This record gives sequence, structure tokens and C-alpha cells, in this order.
Amino acid sequence: MAIKAAILNELMEISPMLARMERVNPYTVPAGYFEGLDEHLLTMVKIKEQTPALPGIATKNPPQIPEGYFGSLAGSILSKIKAAGNQSVTDELRNLSPMLYAIDKVNVYRVPAGYFETLSDDLVNKVSAKEEAKVISLTQHKSIRWMRYAAAAVVIGMVSMVSFFIINNTGKEKDFDAVVKLGRKYAEQKKFDVTEQLNNTSDDAIANYLDKTADEADAMQMVASVDQNQLPSEEEMMSNEKLIDDLLKESENKTHN
Repeated sequence: MAIKAAILNELMEISPMLARMERVNPYTVPAGYFEGLDEHLLTMVKIKEQTPALPGIATKNPPQIPEGYFGSLAGSILSKIKAAGNQSVTDELRNLSPMLYAIDKVNVYRVPAGYFETLSDDLVNKVSAKEEAKVISLTQHKSIRWMRYAAAAVVIGMVSMVSFFIINNTGKEKDFDAVVKLGRKYAEQKKFDVTEQLNNTSDDAIANYLDKTADEADAMQMVASVDQNQLPSEEEMMSNEKLIDDLLKESENKTHN
């Protein structure tokens, strides 16, 4: 009782309205409610599932077969097989696909008359008629480039020797262009043929001579004195077929010799 009085006093302080309410259980059910509850629930479920159209439908199984169907099934199948066996391919195709039956039965893939009799000869003639492409080996291309460098080196070396000879004979320095002119004149007087000398000089001899006597300063001065605009470009030299053929022939002759 003391605990109940303490709870009531605390509830009065918190909420006087709740403290003055009558202490009655609000959750109640009518007398005998649970006795007929299950039947009541089943009745409600059936009412919700039922639609207005269902009562008018007869309670019969719609998928049905005629009476005696399976008794005559085997004979019916055999009779259809025999009837189909008596049909020709044309009749069967007409029944299955009238569109395919209406298409003309003509072979669209044809060859001229006597095509295979002359096929081998035609192939041989076409193969033999093809011209072989001109082949330039990489070794020949490398030899052409080496010959160009060698020829330039020999010309520089010969001009340097002639210039050195003329300068020593005159005893005083001259303009480089004048020295070159004198060198050319000296070569013409002596009938010095550069092409013939190049043909008679081996690559090893040229390389040894350049290693011993080549002066980088003379070579740079020679290159600086030449007008680059007057020299043919590399594309023009490579497009000159006559020059390439001559160099190839010369290379082949040296190789055979």
C-alpha cells in the first residue's frame, strides 16, 4: 500500500489529470467473442475471394477430350503416316509452303561452256605474263652510298694535294677559290682523269689515305666554299635512275673482278 500511495503521489505531481482518471482496463471484447472467431474469419475470407462472375460459371473441367479418343488414336496416326507416304515431294512442298513451290527451280550458279577445260591453260598464261619486279639488294644500296662518300673524299684529297703543291711552288698563300682554279687547270694540263683514278683505286686504299693525310680544317673549308644551292638534293640523286644503274653496274664489275 505504501508503494501504491507513493506512485499515486508521484503521478499527481507529474500529471494530475491522469491521477484522477478511473483505473479501468480499456481493452475488452464481447462475451463469447473467441468461441465463434474461427468460423467468422473463414466466412470473411470466402466473401472477399468470391466475385460476381464466379457463381454463374458451371463447375466443370474445361480441358476435355472426346469420348473414346485414346482408343482410336493409334489407328488415326498410322492412317496419316500412310497418307503422307503416298505423296510426292512436289505435293508435300505444295502443302507445306506454296511460296517455295511457286519459285522456279533453276540453278543460278553457272559457268561458261568449256570453262574448266581451258582453266589450267589460262592460269599458266596469266602467271607467265607477269613481269618480274626489279630487285635492288640492300648490300648494293650500301655500296652506292659508300662509293659516293669515297668519291667525295678522293676529290677533296686530290684538290688538297694539288693546292698544297701549287702553294709550295708559288711560295705564298693565295685565295682558296684561286687555288681551286689553279688545281683544276693543273689537272687539265696533266690530263688527270678523276673517274679513271677512282676506278683504279680500291676502297681500302682510299680509307688508308684519308686516315693518314685527311685534314678536317681543309675539308670544312672546302665544304664552306661550295654553293649548296647548286648541288643536287638527295631526292634528286636517288630519283636519277641512270646514275643508280651506272653505280650498280660499276659495283657489280668491281665485285666480279
